[in-house]
Parts: sequence; C-alpha cells; structure tokens
Amino acid sequence: MLACYRYIELNPVRACLVAKPDDYRWSSFRANSGGRAESLLSPHPEYLALGAHPAARSAAYLGLFEHALEPSLLDSIRKATNGGYPLGSETFKSAVLTPLGRKVEPARPGRPSKEARKSGSDPDFLATEV
Repeated sequence: MLACYRYIELNPVRACLVAKPDDYRWSSFRANSGGRAESLLSPHPEYLALGAHPAARSAAYLGLFEHALEPSLLDSIRKATNGGYPLGSETFKSAVLTPLGRKVEPARPGRPSKEARKSGSDPDFLATEV
C-alpha cells in the first residue's frame, strides 16, 4: 500500500511538473508528511502503522521518499494498473479476491479457447456461440 502511495505522490515529479512531491498542489503528500492538515483524507491503516503519533508517522513517511522506487516495483504497479488486476501478495489475492470471482492475474493475450468459453471458466467472456 505504501509503495502505491509513493508511486502516486511521485507521479508529478516523474512527469517533470514539479521538483518535489510537496510542490504539487493537489497531492496528499503535505498532509501525509505532516506539512498540513487535510480534512478530506482518511488515513489508511498501513499509514497509521508508521508511528504511534502524528509526528512519528510524518517522519517515517518522509523517510519513504529518501530513495527512488525500484524499477521492478514501478513496472509491477504500472502493469497491474494497466491490466486491471490487483497488486498484492498471493495470500491477499486468494483470500480476498478469488472468492469474489475477480481477476487476480493478467489474462493470456488473445481470444479465450473454445473450452473456456463453453465451460464458462473465463469470467471475462460471455459464453455464447456465434
């Protein structure tokens, strides 16, 4: 979750819109890093776990931005976002998403096989014959 926070809040920097994440007017970075209060934000439990009190959370959050996101993590976030599937541990995927019938991995490219269409095992394809 925190990697996604970093990814989103660094987007304006990567896009060369600003030099630092707190320079972007519409970012939640200043609120998360303790620079200002924001009534529209609801802190995520992962963020709250960064410290027992606001000053500790702010310091820990700022520490997350001392190093760039790893290229492999950037790639994983982009692929999941563009592919419409979640980015999370296998435990998360199997415990939360699989029972809901949600796509948890990228689909194979191309048209689903006849077997998958007939059996209904491909939830993204309506089983009809043409």
